[in-house]
Amino acid sequence: MIKRILACLLCGRPPYMMFAPRLFSHLRQRGIPVWFLGVNDEYSIEISIKAGATSLLTDKVAFVKNYVEEKKLQFQDI
Repeated sequence: MIKRILACLLCGRPPYMMFAPRLFSHLRQRGIPVWFLGVNDEYSIEISIKAGATSLLTDKVAFVKNYVEEKKLQFQDI
């Protein structure tokens, strides 16, 4: 129940502190990619890269590609 309330309050946009970068690092060290789904805006791109994503899925490929190149952002290597 608490998870549902938080999901509604945060509108599907959890703050960075709710992610587990150590878990993502642990997965990458074992060769497991970390993908973020539904990354369609600047906030989501920044959060996914900050959290340690190796890649992401989006509906706005050109927008994300341009944003990543413009800001010179880099995804984590596996």
